[in-house]
Amino acid sequence: MTQTKFERRELKFLLNTNQYLKLKQYFTDRGLTPDGFSSTAKKRQYYVSSLYLDSPDYQFYWDKLYGVKDRLKYRLRTYVRKPTLTTTIYWEIKRKYGDFFIKDRFSLPWSATQKFLHHSISLTQLSKQTTKPEILTHFYSTVLKKSLKPSVLISYYREPWLDPFYPQLRLTFDYQIQAAPTQDLFYPYRYTTVLPDQIIMEIKFSGDAPGYLTQLNQLFNLQRQSVSKYCLSLEACGIVSEENFKKL
Repeated sequence: MTQTKFERRELKFLLNTNQYLKLKQYFTDRGLTPDGFSSTAKKRQYYVSSLYLDSPDYQFYWDKLYGVKDRLKYRLRTYVRKPTLTTTIYWEIKRKYGDFFIKDRFSLPWSATQKFLHHSISLTQLSKQTTKPEILTHFYSTVLKKSLKPSVLISYYREPWLDPFYPQLRLTFDYQIQAAPTQDLFYPYRYTTVLPDQIIMEIKFSGDAPGYLTQLNQLFNLQRQSVSKYCLSLEACGIVSEENFKKL
């Protein structure tokens, strides 16, 4: 997981268990295989946990609900449950432009990230510990400018698939999505379940997509959806409410 910049188109679908199982078989029949990070795992999946940052008035949440085309997300991401001081934490900036997105990321050890969350480390000190100081500077300055703070922790299991003939394509199934209203990236307690018994399928690609993707709607009765784990998690935890949006 060393890539630091991604530019892709992103399509999302909400599946039930039956659709998920049929789609897995459909993609397997067309030569898709698990990616290198999950191919040796027991269930061909890996754990993802992200701590999202937002402004005090939850600007990024409201931008999504208002349908703002150009949107931002700032988050800290890990793939482990229990850290050591040297555990790698990924700092990510995701910019969406309609169906397209650009994601920049860099990494820092948990020791430095923890100090950042507790406001006990300077930008200069952080910059010495990453190979992407320019992205860090943007991240850090935006946190200060917009008064960003941790808003919700989201975890789930991700099952990723790749097409060896279309290396620009990445397909993932995300399930067992849980959320917690905490500022702790490694919050150990039970979370609120988001989208129980449903799976989010995300298709990310650049350039031309393979032809078999154009048949998904017809074969599996799928409809593209605007599914935001972030917004759904804030609502599930009672942090903000879509009802407030409807009253505006």
